[in-house]
Amino acid sequence: MRNRKSYLPGFILYVLVLFFAFFDFQDYIVKEPQSIHHWRQSDGASIALNYYQHGMDFFQPEIHFQSADENSQGYGVGEFPILYYISAGLYQQFGVHSSIIRLLNTLLFFLGLFYLYKAVYQRFKSLFWALFIPTILAASPVIVYYSNNYLPNTSALAFVCIAWYHIGQYDIYKKNSSVWFSALFFTLAGLLKITALISFFPLLGLAILGLLPFKRWRYFQHSIQATIAYLSTILLNFLWYNWAIAYNDNHGTSYFSTHTWPYNSLSEEMISKVWYNIIHLWGDDYFYPATYIFLLILVAIFLRYLKRQAVFWIYLLGSLSIGFIAFGYLFFLNLMNHDYYTINLYIIPVLLMIAILDYYKQTNHSIFQSRKWKFALTIFVLFNLKYGKDQLEKRYTGWQNDMHLYTALDGIQPFLRAHDIAQEDKFLIAGDPTPNTALYRLNQQGWSDLYGNGDSVEKIQQLIDNKELQYLVVLNDRFLTERPYLNVYCSKVKAEYNGLKIYDLSSFKN
Repeated sequence: MRNRKSYLPGFILYVLVLFFAFFDFQDYIVKEPQSIHHWRQSDGASIALNYYQHGMDFFQPEIHFQSADENSQGYGVGEFPILYYISAGLYQQFGVHSSIIRLLNTLLFFLGLFYLYKAVYQRFKSLFWALFIPTILAASPVIVYYSNNYLPNTSALAFVCIAWYHIGQYDIYKKNSSVWFSALFFTLAGLLKITALISFFPLLGLAILGLLPFKRWRYFQHSIQATIAYLSTILLNFLWYNWAIAYNDNHGTSYFSTHTWPYNSLSEEMISKVWYNIIHLWGDDYFYPATYIFLLILVAIFLRYLKRQAVFWIYLLGSLSIGFIAFGYLFFLNLMNHDYYTINLYIIPVLLMIAILDYYKQTNHSIFQSRKWKFALTIFVLFNLKYGKDQLEKRYTGWQNDMHLYTALDGIQPFLRAHDIAQEDKFLIAGDPTPNTALYRLNQQGWSDLYGNGDSVEKIQQLIDNKELQYLVVLNDRFLTERPYLNVYCSKVKAEYNGLKIYDLSSFKN
């Protein structure tokens, strides 16, 4: 008979203590997009706000930055925008609050951690291990930062954890419904981030192998049904990304990346730069430094006792090793400036830890139950948590948070309306290298310095004459010194807010 034990009360206490009492999530949930990758955070927030303001047409996602349709529209999309769409729906009920997106991603991450906690507890009947593995995951500086943020990467990882929970359920009860549930959550994960499918493909491979006359590889009792379920995941992801590529092509925008940047497409100089950033810029943020050694020890244990490992784990971790290499090869350039691209790789150390626990539970129960090891690992976890907290605080208070350029824009929207600047009026933001950070805060469509829109008088004049550019904002006066040609357009001040001048360009239209 299935155990009906409730795992939720203890997990809720775990969340309150770890994420709110220790990591202070309540302080971060209310923050506008900022710090590392506020560029990409603002993109997501912009999509949600445009859904809310422009009719809630799911299949017409757009951003404030006007790079589509020959620099006249904001249409464009990357991942399946369901989280932004849900956020926009919540705006209709509760008003526009950026924290809604943060809260939604945070709750989904907690849900994924809950199912990971539940899966480990059910497998090993140990509260210690059920808390140890999710905490090691959550303490990663990259994970703890993005779990309470605007990007959907940790939500995709959460769906992967839920999918693997259902695989664990299938392993115990052999119910076909568990296979279909796992396929459903892998589908959702892949739609949010295609890289989340890295641990899905080995399962698809197992399903297909089960169709062949090799009993050793028949993991699924009904291989045909499992194959259909997992091919459905592939089909739905293919349909979405094919639509997204066509949508971007139809609107002539290449802003959202829907392609890879493989290793062999880069020059030696660029390859060196990528490796430098991976090691020196981001290396301290993937894990607490000692955790790299811990994981390498686990790999060494697995390989040392390879012949005694279950065939399932040999196949799975071997396949994931290949997937890890393939990921690095295909998305190598993205790893230079995007730490969040690694988030969906974290399922690999999670599964590695479970595999090692499986091994010791079967072969050396004294180590599995050892209080001395558990005490040592508790100290290890505490160091991970302290390190994760420190890195999280640095991301919001250290050099990574360069939001001084944008703080003058805080609370500006009512001021704009009070000075007869309409929602439809278009802005050029000089000094903003991102597409949406300033435009989102203004809640105005327009252009930034991205793609060189403010590089010359000629380009600015084209926007005024042909694209209905009406206002110029220079984020810092130093840009007027660096680009003296901007002074041509600074003769008429429409309004001034927090020392930031909004220049009226209507008199320059030919």
